[in-house]
Amino acid sequence: MKYIAALLVSGIISSNPSRAEAPCDFKGVSVGSKMTPAEIMAALGVTKYKLNPTRPAPDLAAAEKYGIIAAGELADWNIGPYCD
Repeated sequence: MKYIAALLVSGIISSNPSRAEAPCDFKGVSVGSKMTPAEIMAALGVTKYKLNPTRPAPDLAAAEKYGIIAAGELADWNIGPYCD
């Protein structure tokens, strides 16, 4: 009985919320934060950005020249900062 009581007390002590890990955070944006896209971009320091930009059709010439991943990165670069 003493063993069960000691185990129960140690479980309660070790589950103290003050000992919990801090949430994952990057520049004020935490995982699970309820923020609008404008609030997120402001927290990251982005002032000019596009919201849900239209994507151009895949550039097959660039994909053949640079590879499919690099062609996609070039397309993203040409759009500029955006929040999707």
